Amino acid sequence: MNPNIKASCLALSLVAFFLTACNMQRSANERSEPTYTDTVAGRLDHTAKPLETTLSIADTLFFGSAIPLKFVVRNPTDSLQRFCKWHTPFEPFLADYLIITDRDSTKVRYRGAMAKRMMPPPPEAYLEVAPRDSMSTTVDLTKAYAFDKPGTYHIVYQGQRISGLTVINDVTFALAER
Repeated sequence: MNPNIKASCLALSLVAFFLTACNMQRSANERSEPTYTDTVAGRLDHTAKPLETTLSIADTLFFGSAIPLKFVVRNPTDSLQRFCKWHTPFEPFLADYLIITDRDSTKVRYRGAMAKRMMPPPPEAYLEVAPRDSMSTTVDLTKAYAFDKPGTYHIVYQGQRISGLTVINDVTFALAER
């Protein structure tokens, strides 16, 4: 085979390889960022205020008992809003979406399920909140987190990248001996 033709074939093969690799990388990056659309208008309304999330828990609970955390989503707007229920208490524990630490900043071990999901979330993964309304749920943290001693604990919600919710607060509580 002519050396010039061989070199041209090799060069074209390398260019095709790099273009394919760049396109695959771009596609992988595009998949890693979730896309949210509004089911009512067919598009995301960037001018609307986001849905707000607040956490609440009793100041003192007893070691060995349930640890109920209340999770509230409030819609401060005049339009119907929606959020993805993945990585929220509005579905069973399928991800570690809370950072729970003790007084020494040691993270409480998550022992719940870890679901792998395809992006973007399907329409049934979204919940709607009416204008100027809210919805809430309470979850028992002992169902997914290993509290192994009494003490003071701090909770921060970290699922906002998937859910699309805005976090308003974090909470602290004491886990006391009976």
